[in-house]
Amino acid sequence: MITPETFRTLLAQVRQQIDFIPSIPHPKPHTFLSSLLPPTHGDELAVLAQDSLVPDTVSPELHQLLDETRDILESPAAMSVLHILLDRSVEEFVSVLEAETKSSRDGVVRLANYLPVATKEAEKIAHGVPNRYFQVLALGKSRER
Repeated sequence: MITPETFRTLLAQVRQQIDFIPSIPHPKPHTFLSSLLPPTHGDELAVLAQDSLVPDTVSPELHQLLDETRDILESPAAMSVLHILLDRSVEEFVSVLEAETKSSRDGVVRLANYLPVATKEAEKIAHGVPNRYFQVLALGKSRER
């Protein structure tokens, strides 16, 4: 059994492990750059090779554009926006879980009760149209359910 507050605390601890790179004395925000752009020159070529209309080499102009894009994505402003968007989407997800998961009279929930709701929401996140989570990100507030 778990209270909604404990669930939020556990989720925040998981996010801390994912969103930040441990470093001394303070953790650094993870940039997720390797998930957004090919991390190496060889990976760039592999991505380009998947498209038959793109040459097999990275032109100096394209390489410069990729470098500038990396710099922008790693900037403090971009990282701040990314973390705000992550916070909003996770808050919406937790709000849905809390609203749709049955709790006992004393306000606790079996952790297993969250799983079917989370699975249903994962499907909506991936394929929902209109997508509540995109709307939350665009509008900056929770939408009516």
